Amino acid sequence: MKQRTPTFLTWYSAIVLGLGIVLMTGLVPDWGKWYSSSMPYRMQTESLLRGEAALSYSPSALELDLVWFNGTIQQGWGLGVPIWRLPFEALARLFGLPSFPDRLALAVAIILFTYGTIRIFTRSFPSQSPLEWLIQFRRRPDRPVTILLLVMFPPIITLCSGPFNVYEEAVLYGYLYSMGLFLGLLSFQRRPRFLFFLTLSLFAGLAGFVRPTIGAYGLITVLIAMVLGYQSDWRWWRCLSGMVIFCLGGALLYWANYLRFGSGLEFGHNLNMTGMDAIYLSRFGAPFDAASFLASARELVGSLFGVRELNGFNTVREDIVWGQVPQLFRWRHFYVTTYDLTFFSAILITWGCAGWFLLQKGRRIFIQSIRHSFFAVAALWSLMAFVPLFLFYSKLWMISSRYMIDFAPAIAVAMTAGVSLLGGMRIKHFRQSRMFRFSVFYASLLWLGWQIATAQFYFGPARTSTRAEVLSILQREPPLLESLPSGYSLDSDNRPSRSIYHNGSGWEADGTTGPVVVLFIEHPEKIVLEVESSGPAPVDDAEYDVIQARIGLEPLALESIESTEKGKRLVFSAPVRDFYRQGMQVLFLAFAPPEQVLERQSQFRLLTVKWN
Repeated sequence: MKQRTPTFLTWYSAIVLGLGIVLMTGLVPDWGKWYSSSMPYRMQTESLLRGEAALSYSPSALELDLVWFNGTIQQGWGLGVPIWRLPFEALARLFGLPSFPDRLALAVAIILFTYGTIRIFTRSFPSQSPLEWLIQFRRRPDRPVTILLLVMFPPIITLCSGPFNVYEEAVLYGYLYSMGLFLGLLSFQRRPRFLFFLTLSLFAGLAGFVRPTIGAYGLITVLIAMVLGYQSDWRWWRCLSGMVIFCLGGALLYWANYLRFGSGLEFGHNLNMTGMDAIYLSRFGAPFDAASFLASARELVGSLFGVRELNGFNTVREDIVWGQVPQLFRWRHFYVTTYDLTFFSAILITWGCAGWFLLQKGRRIFIQSIRHSFFAVAALWSLMAFVPLFLFYSKLWMISSRYMIDFAPAIAVAMTAGVSLLGGMRIKHFRQSRMFRFSVFYASLLWLGWQIATAQFYFGPARTSTRAEVLSILQREPPLLESLPSGYSLDSDNRPSRSIYHNGSGWEADGTTGPVVVLFIEHPEKIVLEVESSGPAPVDDAEYDVIQARIGLEPLALESIESTEKGKRLVFSAPVRDFYRQGMQVLFLAFAPPEQVLERQSQFRLLTVKWN
């Protein structure tokens, strides 16, 4: 009988483990329920199949968190995942099927990542027979721990077990992509090849298409690969070519963002039609901007490792995390457990050991060790990627459990570096050394099981749909779009039409306004507002300075304020950019300072809005 090869065992293990994760977490709870109930990625894939980037051209098709820009509806979760799903959908069409299960496409990605992880960490095992291949796990118990830690990283399993919508799906694909870059870096470390170096650099440059924040992992991957190439006696232009390819990928992302959102540095998060408080915070400033870096950094440490209680959408709660900045509102949204002090201790030990090695041996010896040491590469990659993410999220006006998962690749790799350090330790007696390694192995397994078993969720499990349910959603016709008037007025029938999502939000029937008002307008020129006090007492002239206006990403300058019988007439300049002066646009109006963003009503009544 022909003996099965370790390659077969690798694929078999990857398939079993990958499908086990999908089934265990409830991503596919039952036969036929392998479609996500969250539609943005599927809508984007359908539009790509039509050769278009826009999800729709009708503003009446707008939904929560989608973007209206330049006459199109866009989604802000990147093009990477829809591009990944594109060949699966094309294959389904080829066989006459209306759609391909997106949860199965996700399962394929998990299986490929699992296969790559097993392959990398068992490459040095003998391949004569499956038995000898498996025996190596007994000799090196740190290897199965490393594989399980990366593939079944507890916060990732928890994320998949909770309310898995497009928000969580983007984060999961970001983890898989980032870890794929790390596995590619390990492969390049063992065998530096120029063509592979260019390919790795290209994929690193395209990381932002999957999720903007994982661009940090792409940059660090290229930088370390350049050092490895230099240590392999490559010429300088070969090493530099990787950065050139990386920048080309970034330039492509910049161009795509400009076409879809009007700015190469915009990913849709400052344009999407989300909650009213988030609309204000992303357009007109946030109270948390006043926090010092030390205070915001302390809160981020608490958000990562010291969440005291899950709060769901009760974002105004105090004392949610350790070190929370008091009296400064920040959109805080914690709904699944992520990390605790065991993660914090593990990464500090790993980075501390790397720092000690650097101080003892010197920078030159440490850099040289990158060429052959998994621990050095893993510790350096995790720390260098962790720092820019920490700087970014420490000052961001919003924070959430899923944002903390962006740190998962750095934390997981740092912990595997620590495991490899323990697995490589030599104790005086062989028997004691063997007992120590297996103690680490069993302790790690118990810790993994304990983390997964004790995970907490604020919301229910993932929502899944059948093919018929998905098709019915896609075939649903948007509401009939009513034509816009030449202006909105409180004293006439020209009120904002609710056939467009969020049109008129924040402007009540009696004229009172919230901190922010959202209005759809057409072919805007100068914006003219008539406002008055919402109470019996008049508003001081200086208070009118808090009123701001912007269209899309462009703030509009206040040209004049004139007194009227009832209040004031404010005139804002026309938008400068041509694409903001054509077609239907979104006008955002602020009627309160950032510290009053949570107030239900401002001190102003809005009477009329004119734009041409």
